[in-house]
Amino acid sequence: MFSFIHHSLMNSLFYFLFYLASIFLTISADFMRDELKHCESHELKCIFKHPEINSKTIKEFPKNCRSVCGFLKITDKSDVTYSQLKKAFKSMLEIHGSLTIVNTNFTDIQFLSIDPIFDIFNFACYGGKVPSSEIRKIGFSDGIVISNNSILTADNVIRDFYIFPGTNINECQFRIENNALFDGRFICDFYPDSAVNMTVKNNLKDCADKYPPTTTAAATTVDSKVILNGLNISDSTFYTFGLEMYEVIDGTIEIQNTKYEDLSFLRKLTTITVQNTASPEMSNINIHDNNDMKRLNFPVLEEIVNTEMGPIIINLENLHPDFCLTLDEIIMFMEQKVSFRRIDAKLCEPITTVDPRKRCTFYNLTSLESGCQVIFEDILITYEDDRFVEKLTEVEFLFGTLKMENATLEIMNYLYNLKYIVNLKETQYIIQYVSNKNLVAAPLPSLDNIVTRSQSRTVFIQGNPNYADSVLPRAMNEPANCSMMMETTFRTTVNYVGENCVGENSGIAAGYMTP
Repeated sequence: MFSFIHHSLMNSLFYFLFYLASIFLTISADFMRDELKHCESHELKCIFKHPEINSKTIKEFPKNCRSVCGFLKITDKSDVTYSQLKKAFKSMLEIHGSLTIVNTNFTDIQFLSIDPIFDIFNFACYGGKVPSSEIRKIGFSDGIVISNNSILTADNVIRDFYIFPGTNINECQFRIENNALFDGRFICDFYPDSAVNMTVKNNLKDCADKYPPTTTAAATTVDSKVILNGLNISDSTFYTFGLEMYEVIDGTIEIQNTKYEDLSFLRKLTTITVQNTASPEMSNINIHDNNDMKRLNFPVLEEIVNTEMGPIIINLENLHPDFCLTLDEIIMFMEQKVSFRRIDAKLCEPITTVDPRKRCTFYNLTSLESGCQVIFEDILITYEDDRFVEKLTEVEFLFGTLKMENATLEIMNYLYNLKYIVNLKETQYIIQYVSNKNLVAAPLPSLDNIVTRSQSRTVFIQGNPNYADSVLPRAMNEPANCSMMMETTFRTTVNYVGENCVGENSGIAAGYMTP
């Protein structure tokens, strides 16, 4: 029986390859054999069998496959929408073959799904014996090609590609070119020349725009806008004149024991690049023991990039009692996947922002407006609030804590868009589910970052007799595996306590040191 199934699968693969050959007569027999070998580790259902993704072929895109083998090509003729691609690709975290995105009108390629644990998208080049020049004759590429996308801008997904070049590094191409609005200055930090055959050119910004010819790895020159090897200021006698010209700092920043009220001498700083492999103790940006500092004052900072695979960690400690962060600064930190070792800060008032999200202050669910995307103050869901919980479906940011007590809901799944919880008050619990007699599950599937004043983050789940978790049913009379309520990453590390959680859940996330 196994032999028959294996024979059928092999026949299907050959039919797929001969189908390609009938369309592209120049394809070589060597390429057919190599491609068969390249995909043989995949189930047939996980092989994309078409030369291009369009409205017809997308219906046959592999479903429920973590790894997909094939030549994925998206062009201006693909007649598929962004949402269609996102839906089709939702399970795919790895491609074996090639990825081509050319002449599209997409502003980003975040329709590709990033591995939530490791924050990467795996890509394995075809890596066969047939030269790239032969593959290009049939309209494919060996590697990744992103070109001529007129409104594509800087994209975190591109930075998250983890590329396996195959047997011949020079044949595995990574080309990002002719994208008029794309900022590619930091792509080269992620993919050293020795790892992949990379071309980044004719974009709005290329690699050369980060390190001008006058700049060396040891120092900067007066006509460079980049500070290399980080910035260390240890007292107020540091000569800050001239720092206002710099736009990029590459390396660790530490500012301590100064009399500065803010860091306005870095007012043109747009980008910080750091290097942290996996250390949770290392602070990439460490601003501490500055007793007069009330603001950061980074008006145009928009990007903080870790060129390694570890977390980005900021420490803001022992500053002026009135030290505050603006709403825009906090939003930027969250979207740049920053973690805080400590954050001695308030939210600056009055709240002014250029962010277009709808902002609301929470008093109770009854009076809360619908469509709120940013909520200030603690959310409380209680008895008979099940009539109003749909008001929470668009919430992305919560500046406070989340508590559900004496509610009648069975499934609390209305916070599926909640990405960030920021609590700048001294509180014992960041999330509480208490005395909800019907509650079975309350998942937070999109939660990406939890920020508290210190790294102590505790979730309390108790007095919920039917509570299981967000995924698996609860064993009879046994506590639940509470860690299933959210993805466990470095940024969502919490300590689960309460009688509804198994003992092993205490500190369960502490073992995950990935970003």
